[in-house]
Formats: sequence, structure tokens, C-alpha cells
Amino acid sequence: IQSMYENMNLTDLEHATLEIWAKKFGFTATLGFICTLLLAGKFFHYIFQSRGLVFGYLIVPPAIISGLLGLLSTSILNIFDDKLNNDLITALESVKSNLTNFLFASLILGL
Repeated sequence: IQSMYENMNLTDLEHATLEIWAKKFGFTATLGFICTLLLAGKFFHYIFQSRGLVFGYLIVPPAIISGLLGLLSTSILNIFDDKLNNDLITALESVKSNLTNFLFASLILGL
């Protein structure tokens, strides 16, 4: 099994193919990453709340747990593939600006 993973470094051509895919489905993949983090945060919140593992009575919101998991996952991803990590961070910044624009537009329209 180890010899199978030794030759799995991405070449420049494979990175180019991955970037074409990312431009086509990047927003969907980024939203999937965010939803996965939110679900994992909610799961860990439920586990911590039911067992009382976080400082007794302190309740940590799922969004905080999701953010910490996101920081951890991008840090780990940076170790393995620097290009993919940079693309993910750029996509997350784009989603952040789009959601901020949506929020303020809906507040102005009174939705």
C-alpha cells in the first residue's frame, strides 16, 4: 500500500486539470466544505454538550467549533498541498464577500 501512495504527487498538468474543475465547480465544492464543517461542528457540540466535556457548564457554540475545525483543516492541508490550500482560502474569501453582499442587500430590501 505504501508504494501505491509514493507516486501520487500531482504534476503541473494534473494541477491544471484540477484548476479547470475548480473553476467549473469551485463554488459548489466550497459550499460543500463549509457545510461539512458546520455539520461536524454541530456533531461535536452535541457530543460535548451531552457529556459535559467542555469546562463543566460552558457551552461552546457549533459555529466556533466549526471555525476551529476549519482552521485545523486548512493548516493540515497546507502541509500536504500548498496550491490546493491557497485555492481553498481564495474561494472561502470569495464566498465570504458574496454572503456579506447578500446579507446587506437583504437588510436593505427588508427581507
